[in-house]
Amino acid sequence: MRTIKAINNFKVDLFITFFLIALGFYLRTIFVSKMGADLTGVMLLFTQLTAYLNLAELGIGVAAASLLYKPLSEGDYAKIKYLTLLLSTIYRYISFLVLLIGIVIGFGIYFFIDSVNAVSHVFIYWAFFVINTSLTYSYAKHSTLLTANQQYSVVRKIQGGGKILIIALQILLLVTTHNFLLYLLVETIGVIVQYFIFKNIINN
Repeated sequence: MRTIKAINNFKVDLFITFFLIALGFYLRTIFVSKMGADLTGVMLLFTQLTAYLNLAELGIGVAAASLLYKPLSEGDYAKIKYLTLLLSTIYRYISFLVLLIGIVIGFGIYFFIDSVNAVSHVFIYWAFFVINTSLTYSYAKHSTLLTANQQYSVVRKIQGGGKILIIALQILLLVTTHNFLLYLLVETIGVIVQYFIFKNIINN
């Protein structure tokens, strides 16, 4: 049974990964053609910086999933409750830390990167990047629980499917509106929707 689940997880992950790579490449092509080199440079810089912000997690999800696996398989609800409460607290602190570091980086961008400052509304853009990164930790506890319960394919479908839909909407907005704020807002809404989906699955 575990082997079948592992194979199914691998198939789902492989399909979503390749699809996202192809769709992401097309998105970048559209972005460059519609938004220009300056904003593309800002987008790539901010994407890289938020990737560094995600290092704050430091593999906690993997470690937590390993710790939760045994109590989940044994039905040890007291230990599951304790670990999930602990995990929830840790992710809350990480989310706050991401916001705090994001603010510090924002000041660094303002004082040290003149080329970025030349782009209008650049700090609003950066705020969206930081908030979107921070919000992903709102459902991290739920995704970790599902992963520990050998339901990684569910996690991947929600996150991967959500990302595919987000990118598709972003491409549509780039083509029709050329509005970077709307582009970023779609990401924010997508993360919030994923939170409620994960919460609903866990509660049921």
